[in-house]
Amino acid sequence: MSELRLNCWRCWPTCQSGTWGAPKIQFTTQTYNIAKNTRNLRLGVHAYCSWTYLNGSPFGGFQQVYSDQNNVWYVSNYAWGNYESGGTISVTCLNLPGAGV
Repeated sequence: MSELRLNCWRCWPTCQSGTWGAPKIQFTTQTYNIAKNTRNLRLGVHAYCSWTYLNGSPFGGFQQVYSDQNNVWYVSNYAWGNYESGGTISVTCLNLPGAGV
């Protein structure tokens, strides 16, 4: 009867000292406060941007966050017709390595 032996340290590809290794994703965020009467303000290159605080703006005014083909983000916050835009609005942007940042 033969005996099969395996050394576990040879079986596991990325185990070091009992701790599994995995790549770490490094990211940062930036928040911008956008005042009234702002049009096409350039926020810079980011992986993604979104509103994080509208301060009553859904009830009036025009708000827009958009990017171009180079991941450059822009924001607008201004009156629309008789509807005034909200006071200060916040936009938060995500920065990821390799996403044009």
